[in-house]
Amino acid sequence: MTLTLPAVIEAADLREGTPAIEAVVGETYTLGTLPAGIIVTGVCIVVTDVMGTGVTLKSDMGSAPLVAAADCATVGLTMSTTTDPVLLTTATDVTAEITGNPTGGSVSVVIDYTDYERATMSYIGEQ
Repeated sequence: MTLTLPAVIEAADLREGTPAIEAVVGETYTLGTLPAGIIVTGVCIVVTDVMGTGVTLKSDMGSAPLVAAADCATVGLTMSTTTDPVLLTTATDVTAEITGNPTGGSVSVVIDYTDYERATMSYIGEQ
């Protein structure tokens, strides 16, 4: 599952006269919700488009920290600070918070998981 947070969340609409909506420093954004019954096996932050000098991204899964401060000033990958697999028994939000002064770009939270419910189901004819 890949969840992306662009610095410009919504582009300006010149026809409607609405301004661009930009990510606000210090604001926590819910990127998506992980379903119950999965085992999260890995998490990383991927900077695909530089957000600016001194910009970092913090990401959490529920109340558990995933990545404390991924540097968003260079294209690259930051692995999670959580290395042990986690079984989610309830649906859990993945959130992100930007620090610094983003001037553009985007960053993605990539979550590897196994669907425990489907991995353990039996099939017709299975003994």
